[in-house]
Amino acid sequence: MAAPPEKSINFVEEISTAVRSIQELRVSVGLVFEQLSDGMKPTEDGDGKHKKFIAEFHQRLLTVVKHYTYVLILSLASVSPFKANHQNVPFTFFRIR
Repeated sequence: MAAPPEKSINFVEEISTAVRSIQELRVSVGLVFEQLSDGMKPTEDGDGKHKKFIAEFHQRLLTVVKHYTYVLILSLASVSPFKANHQNVPFTFFRIR
């Protein structure tokens, strides 16, 4: 017996959202490793460059945490009897610019 149409659509939307979220997570992790592999280029402005490098690295790590948390929430919502509405998941505790 086939599932009702609205349940099939919701399932497809959930899978699509999960795949997009995992792709975003992979991109953000890739950016972190890219920045680490590039390292810092030697310049005359040593201290300012260090602070900028650390700030950018910190920002990218926060983005990874945000994407990972979203994927985790989606995965928990899919197995939990309580279905979280992933569209309304608050990420206000992250200050991603």
